[in-house]
Amino acid sequence: MIKLIGVNKSYDGESVLKGLSVELPDDDITYLTTPSGSGKTTILRLILGLEKPDSGEIIIQNAKLTAVFQEDRLIDFLSAVKNVALCTNTHKPRHIEEALERVGLTEEDIKKPVRDLSGGQARRVALVRGMETDFTFALLDEPFKGLDEKNRQLAQRYIREKLHGKGALIVTHDTADTI
Repeated sequence: MIKLIGVNKSYDGESVLKGLSVELPDDDITYLTTPSGSGKTTILRLILGLEKPDSGEIIIQNAKLTAVFQEDRLIDFLSAVKNVALCTNTHKPRHIEEALERVGLTEEDIKKPVRDLSGGQARRVALVRGMETDFTFALLDEPFKGLDEKNRQLAQRYIREKLHGKGALIVTHDTADTI
């Protein structure tokens, strides 16, 4: 369970969150679709402990978190497989390769340094890296940005399967990002 109670957060004197109270279910997907600058990414950063609220309380009970940020945050000189292996409980290359293939990457793609991949390919590597961890709750920030329709559908199917029976908060500008 994740609860935010009366959370306030400001940057340079400008309030981004005012008295936010919400409980996120640990077995369902919650979507947050609001305009830019309304605090979506801030909420994720607060839950992850990357930032502290100005006031209020954040309670995380029995949740193992994983995150996919807006930025892919990959290590450029490592292959897709090695980037995913850094964050997974399994270092079996074939398992990781299969996951990457499920989101539409080819055998050739997954062995290249990620700096040689397109933006959409790198995004899919970042998605797989986040989903192949041992988690109970996922925080996904603009998860399908930069993906064409075919690859968006592959990624959505993959994430839907990985989230089965788990909780997630998906923040997005795009209502097509539902899974």
